Amino acid sequence: MKTNVKQQEILDIIKTELSFWENTNDISSPSHHSSMDNMFNMLESTVYEEDIDGIQEGLTTILYHIRKIK
Repeated sequence: MKTNVKQQEILDIIKTELSFWENTNDISSPSHHSSMDNMFNMLESTVYEEDIDGIQEGLTTILYHIRKIK
């Protein structure tokens, strides 16, 4: 099944966030969390808040594990 418009929009946000992390000069910066909040706030009117929260939680977990790698 092909992704729908909402799914594609979420995937685009995730790609943007990952690119931001990849090009950051400080992977430990708390600004990464506020960046995620800002990006996903744009979706609040079209996607259930619990779905957005779950995606952000997953990305936060990924960021945590990336930060741990030395």
